[in-house]
Amino acid sequence: MYSAPQWLVWVLLVIGFLIAGGLTYHELRAQKCTLEKRLDATMQKKEIQDRIGQFLREGHELKRLCMVENQSAPRVQIDDWQRRVRGFIREKLGDSYESRLLNISGMPTPSTSIQSKEHADLWFIVIRFQYNLDKFFVELNAN
Repeated sequence: MYSAPQWLVWVLLVIGFLIAGGLTYHELRAQKCTLEKRLDATMQKKEIQDRIGQFLREGHELKRLCMVENQSAPRVQIDDWQRRVRGFIREKLGDSYESRLLNISGMPTPSTSIQSKEHADLWFIVIRFQYNLDKFFVELNAN
């Protein structure tokens, strides 16, 4: 019966530990990359949700301004708000979300006591954006 020299056993044992250590390091590095990607995605989602929340709050103030009919309609403020909302949605979520932002299908028909057509039209624009922004917020929470 052949008995391996003691030094050969130690060499093979050290080589085995080196290979195992290298494979473990590679696996841990891959897991770290995966976790970092998940964290980045979570942080980006949180940033998007926070910004959508801010847009929703701004929309509430714009709706309030639309209800004050004895003052000029807040067209400039609403146009600026729309531009910022659309740009953000396009940049962070893509063109398909921007299209959905402008879509009114499935939206309940809101009613208002606003008599001025200009004020009422602007109010409806804000309502439409808020309705769809709220849907985006819910979708982001579900994922």
